Order: sequence, then C-alpha cells, then structure tokens
Amino acid sequence: MKKLFTLLTIIATLTLLPSVSQAFCTATGGVPGVFLQRGAVATNVGVRTNRIGPLVNFTTSDSKLITTALAAATTNTTVLVAGDASSCPPLNAQGFINGGNIVSILVNPN
Repeated sequence: MKKLFTLLTIIATLTLLPSVSQAFCTATGGVPGVFLQRGAVATNVGVRTNRIGPLVNFTTSDSKLITTALAAATTNTTVLVAGDASSCPPLNAQGFINGGNIVSILVNPN
C-alpha cells in the first residue's frame, strides 16, 4: 500500500510541473542582442532564427535567464527559446515577432 501511495504521489507531482509544451512560441537561432535598461521591469532578448531570419523578441526579468542569454550572445551559441505568447505572430510594425515572456532557454539544442 505504501508503494502504491508513493507511486501515485510521484505521478501527481509530475503532472503538476510546468512544461515547455505550455509555451506556444519558440525560436531557435543566435542571440544578436540583449537589451538591458536601468529601472526597467523586463529585459528584451532577441533570437534571430537561422541567424538570418526574422528577429523574435522575448522578455524576462529572471537574472539567470538574462545571464544565459548574454553568454549565448557573447559566444555566438545557438539557443532554443520558448515563450508564453499564444502563438508566434507575424512581424509587427517594429519589424520583429513578439514571443512573449521567456519560459525556458535551451543552449546548444543540437
């Protein structure tokens, strides 16, 4: 009975964890820039798909995600960024795609 309870607890825990599948806008490519501004609520992280495609703009205020994005930009490392936008919309008037808030960053997704 104790093993059954433990198994059910593990299954319940795993189903409550957030997953990347909840993110609806993802972009794989290089990080050409990270826009940091003193006093700003969020930082903008750009991901250029295939290093020549459109720029997808994501936002975050998480210092670990910002540090990861800065490291990727400095080392020209490929990343896969998942955002919480309901979809990856077409280019906006400013010329980029709004990917929403960063949910996760995967470095070297090869």
